[in-house]
Amino acid sequence: MHNKRGLFMRAFAFAIIVAVLVHVGAYGQEDVLRPNGRARVAATAEGSAATIERPRESGPGLVLRGGIEGGLGLNVFQRTIEGILTTSPLGLLSSGTGISPMYGVYAEMELSPTVSLGLRMMVDHKSVSGSKSGLLQDCETFDPYGNSTFSVVAMSGEFTHSLTFFTFTPVVRVDLMDNFFAQVGPTIHLPTQNSQVTTTLTIDPSEQCSFNFGQPNESKVSTVSAEDDNIPALRLGLDAAVGYRYAIADGLELVPRIGYQLMITSYDNESSGTDFTRASTDPPARDFIARPATLSSLQASIALWFRL
Repeated sequence: MHNKRGLFMRAFAFAIIVAVLVHVGAYGQEDVLRPNGRARVAATAEGSAATIERPRESGPGLVLRGGIEGGLGLNVFQRTIEGILTTSPLGLLSSGTGISPMYGVYAEMELSPTVSLGLRMMVDHKSVSGSKSGLLQDCETFDPYGNSTFSVVAMSGEFTHSLTFFTFTPVVRVDLMDNFFAQVGPTIHLPTQNSQVTTTLTIDPSEQCSFNFGQPNESKVSTVSAEDDNIPALRLGLDAAVGYRYAIADGLELVPRIGYQLMITSYDNESSGTDFTRASTDPPARDFIARPATLSSLQASIALWFRL
């Protein structure tokens, strides 16, 4: 956990240093282009000489912008679990979708009227959920004499899985026409905590069996929430997007953006175990392998850009 927080802080500090160096470099270049300070033009009026100061201009193709950005991501989660029955409750965790928020800041340096280098730094909440019916599991019941009997009980299930990332995405922005542009670049995702998983299984009311059968906490519903530390230290992917710049004031723009994050690194690590859910009525217990999950996102956001 401390290692993940350390990665987060180092990435954030690096981004701040880059922003400062770019800002200082912009003024440094301006001083080189104008070693004698602001230009002055001589003008003559009624036989007398006067000096007129010309407004200061940016160097050719050098414009700095900053902004704030917020939006929503549609997340798609997929996992392959090998070795289990198709009716196993473990299969519930094979797929899911979800919508979750993201927000952060953006900075860019314009290299030419059509090409810019930018940096997106976002807090991105990834959340997915899924449900499945027709799940089967062994259920042990007891008669008044304490003799046990196993039967198969039908259930439905649902789950939620959430994880928050700090994302660091350098992009190249290219104007395609007028104010319509495309952005593309690598993206780095650093998890800020362990993932949070909640699973709920519900036995059909018509079934005789219950969870914790014969106990004071007997119930038709079982909910388990836990942290999962089976996640990579970072994730790598590709971010591609299109957007449009609406000028709303001098040096101020409203920028809607639609992008897609295709992740190369998996969402979690491979794991394995034994499924005992049908060990009594359909033996034996089955060893399984849960392959690394994938999670990619379609994002829609709106930003406010301002010229620095």
